[in-house]
Amino acid sequence: MKQEAIVGKAVLEVIFNNEPVVTESNIVSDQNIQDHKAHWMVTFLGSRFDVYVNENQQGSSTIRMERDFIAGLEQPSKLSVTIFSNSPSQESLIIIGPGTRGDYTFGSRVTLFDETAFSFQKTISIN
Repeated sequence: MKQEAIVGKAVLEVIFNNEPVVTESNIVSDQNIQDHKAHWMVTFLGSRFDVYVNENQQGSSTIRMERDFIAGLEQPSKLSVTIFSNSPSQESLIIIGPGTRGDYTFGSRVTLFDETAFSFQKTISIN
């Protein structure tokens, strides 16, 4: 995948400097994958978020987002991420969806700077 190819879109809703802010940004590829399956970047509020994709056992993937501390950013916050699943070339696909019918569980774990952690899980049925 070429440098800075658009691989998705992200929307961040936060309280920033005591004001509600909604910002949208493209997720772009970075060829410096650093021993990961993929390395993506997204920029919000002037700060770069690094996104790392790693393949786990049985073909599942882990997506980890890291960022530096952003002064003025408060809770609550909401992040919606869409990773594009189609590509002109199958060779450039990073994440491939399930090929058979069934129930698939997707999970998310968020760890904040103060080490507070939240976990979310969603099951999707593909018929």
